[in-house]
Amino acid sequence: MEQVIREQMNNVKRHGAGNFSPNNGNLLEIEGYIMVKHGLYALGSEGMKWRVTMTLPEDYPLNPPTLVQFHDPIWHPYVCSNSGHLLFAPWADTWATGTTLLRLVRDLIGMLENIGPDTHSQLQLAHCNLEAAQDLADDYHRFGQQVADCVRATRIILDEIPYGGYLNICCRGLNFLNREGRQFPYFEQAVGRQITSLIRTVYVTDQRIFAEFTRLQDWLSARSIQWTPLIVIDDQRLGSLARAFAVSHCGAPWNSNCGELAGSTGMIRMDVAVSEF
Repeated sequence: MEQVIREQMNNVKRHGAGNFSPNNGNLLEIEGYIMVKHGLYALGSEGMKWRVTMTLPEDYPLNPPTLVQFHDPIWHPYVCSNSGHLLFAPWADTWATGTTLLRLVRDLIGMLENIGPDTHSQLQLAHCNLEAAQDLADDYHRFGQQVADCVRATRIILDEIPYGGYLNICCRGLNFLNREGRQFPYFEQAVGRQITSLIRTVYVTDQRIFAEFTRLQDWLSARSIQWTPLIVIDDQRLGSLARAFAVSHCGAPWNSNCGELAGSTGMIRMDVAVSEF
């Protein structure tokens, strides 16, 4: 089965439909992106990459994925706007033994590319994000604007964060969310999920970055969004700030012997000798 999955992932890439790889070497949980080239979700002539994780059963391809999750904010009747979970799979009624990963990816792409003003009448409403489905039924133009605005908000806040998760917070992104979030409340949970999945390590190099980091942490905490990055502080002048952060955010005392603190929000590691603080 492992060889089958590897060959199928290569086939997806070869056809330009997306790109997937095992998550931490686990071939039953693959992550990557699908490439949408047309319609509302393409957002321009260059197309749009939508990040997706698929969990495959041990008897794949005899049975379909047990979980499909989008990791970018997305407004679609068949996707939960908070978790990104696929609520109704395009292959739900047509699965056949031997269905390939390329077919799955093309079905997901088609789900995004083929949505239109008449789509609402064809939806499986029992398996829908009802708010998005109603939005689609009431005003297709407004639905399209919210699809575009959701992605635009995400790009604003993440346009300076390279893929892989190193921190360079863009403050104007938070300002945008604070201003527009009241109109599109699903932005906040979706963008929060994007932030927490992308930013795995926070490198604090000066007081400004530290202030922006704590601001983002407070923004997420106020919305009950958990975030557990590794925090690396490499400027000895930030020692007192690090101690204050440890007490206020991590819920545990500073460990002055090893320079590390494990807490509910992650781990702080000092890259200079603790004795210098």
